[in-house]
Amino acid sequence: MADRVQRATSSSHPLGHRGGAARTLGGVRQVLLRCILVASLLTQSQQLWGADLPPPSETEAEALRAVDDSKYVRARELSETILDEDEDSLYGNYVLAMVFYQAEANLARALFITRKGRELLETTYSVPTELPNATRWHKTYLELEAWILGEMDQRADELAVYERYNELYTPPLEGPMIWPLFKLGRFEEAREIGLRLIGSDNDWDRTVGYNGLSALENEARNRQATYDWIMEGLERTGGRSCVIASNAALSALLVLDFGSAEQHVRTALKAEEQDCSRNPMSHLAFLYTVTGDFQKALSTMLELRKQPQLQRMRVQFEKEMVGMLAALLLSMGQIEEAEERAWMTLESPDRAGMTSASPENLELSNIVAYYAALAARRSLEAERIALMPFLDGFSLRADDFLRAAEQWEKGRRSLRLGIEQQLVVTIVRPYFSGVSPWLAGTLIETLGTGVLRQAVAEARQAEGERWASKLEGYFVALEGEADWRDGELSRAVERGQEALELLPEAERLLRWRTHTWLADALWRLGESDLAMDHYHEILTNSPAFVRILGTSIPVTVQDDGSEEGQELADLLKQSPRFDDVGSELVVELSAAEQTLLCARGRNGVQYVCVDPWAIDPEKSEEIPSDEAARRAFAIERFSNELFSPRIELTQKDINSLDGRPTRAGAAEAVQEILGGSL
Repeated sequence: MADRVQRATSSSHPLGHRGGAARTLGGVRQVLLRCILVASLLTQSQQLWGADLPPPSETEAEALRAVDDSKYVRARELSETILDEDEDSLYGNYVLAMVFYQAEANLARALFITRKGRELLETTYSVPTELPNATRWHKTYLELEAWILGEMDQRADELAVYERYNELYTPPLEGPMIWPLFKLGRFEEAREIGLRLIGSDNDWDRTVGYNGLSALENEARNRQATYDWIMEGLERTGGRSCVIASNAALSALLVLDFGSAEQHVRTALKAEEQDCSRNPMSHLAFLYTVTGDFQKALSTMLELRKQPQLQRMRVQFEKEMVGMLAALLLSMGQIEEAEERAWMTLESPDRAGMTSASPENLELSNIVAYYAALAARRSLEAERIALMPFLDGFSLRADDFLRAAEQWEKGRRSLRLGIEQQLVVTIVRPYFSGVSPWLAGTLIETLGTGVLRQAVAEARQAEGERWASKLEGYFVALEGEADWRDGELSRAVERGQEALELLPEAERLLRWRTHTWLADALWRLGESDLAMDHYHEILTNSPAFVRILGTSIPVTVQDDGSEEGQELADLLKQSPRFDDVGSELVVELSAAEQTLLCARGRNGVQYVCVDPWAIDPEKSEEIPSDEAARRAFAIERFSNELFSPRIELTQKDINSLDGRPTRAGAAEAVQEILGGSL
């Protein structure tokens, strides 16, 4: 999914500048974005303006300077003062439009005021005109109008503005036309422009050309061409452009080169031209999540949160951060927090104008993430309900009914989007959409196994022989999960084992998801030894998938003979996450001297050992006073520890008794990031 090159201002700017901006997989060149502003007007002589257009008054010049310096509060105050005195002030309208656009991201209001200013010019000077300064301002207003329309994803209107500009003025604006052209399905016209631009001697033209060619090939789902164009651009720009290097990182994922993806992000961070609108570390956070490096993902997101952001990009930045955090939290077993943030992402609007993806594609991606979080939350609530007396669990059952209805509605919505927009095939083709491969299996639940199998078949055909063979692990993993859900266990096992052989080692979250349903299938087929190998893999690395997929693990429940130990054991057996069937995975519950709930696997490997009453004194009120509720609390604490990955937070010289670094649970690891604005 490619993002847009943001702006190509030309020498038609009132001060004669030429520059540009781009967003990652289309970044923005912030310093060049300001080329649309009128800088240092107080120093301009009367001769600059000539007789055609009066220079700004002292107040107007101060307002223009304020917006150029990003002093938006002052700029708004001054522009409103100017417009109170003269609502037709060209400069006052321009400054106010820029405030709404740059500072407040109020695109509709910015567009209205921009059009008002442009119409004032056209009425007064009857463009085209030979008056130089009126001409320059008219060009500026046209460019601003086109760009706002682009961010609003009003592609036909955006293209019409550029076409009008090119009819009136030379040199024409070609680079900015690439995006609306291919968004409107006019790929060949966009490609012709891109090919012309990459032959330019101008660095910015080449950046726009290569980024545009890569983006349109991405939208055309041409994996190799997407990668080849951006890599050629990276070479020709010498790694000087943040946006090109950042786009190269995302394109590297398309060709499954995870190591190069990380390298390209680091190149972007050090690039001479910092022309990215958002910090490329966002790509690192995504990369570390899909590769299951939870510690690095958390650290990167914390660092990203500290970085300054363009004011006009803050709304989209926050949405992207919330979406990334929701996925990370879900993979770490922090299900309630993940559900809340996935809902926030779904309900807040996307700016489809900033990405090559359609609004429908973005919406379906958000639905898939939310549906997965809902499914995991229902698994969690099923455990809580099972641990409570029937009447005490009534409110939880009512809430679960509402979540089930929400799932049904989102499933219908995803079916409509997926079928009508042909988006399902895009999602099952790795890294062509906002749905990570490890979440693509959610489509099986929302759309059904038949639709999924058909989508995989079409994806193989669309990829072509070369790439279909390289992506076979992804396709087989989806087909195997569909077999598992259909109860075709033998075929699921065959495909699951094949998928693990073919999938890249770095694709860890998808591998762990596959281990989870494969373990269940093997156990149900009586292949207990093989199943235990897979259970060990998931309990060691990413046990959250037990809840995400709603499976259970076969265990042997043992107690120490004490009354409380026996009561805890009886209660544990009621949980849908544990099947007391006599496996070598042992859950021991003791309460004679100290309450401990421990899970041990083959050869005595300890997964967790929890004292449910060892809790922060400040949170001691969370421990119920009722005995039945206390036991349920103990089982839930144990389950939460078992079904969340252990995250190494520091490399302190404090070691546990077995000599390993002190470790903390995932719940503790995310507290710092959850303490922020998310």
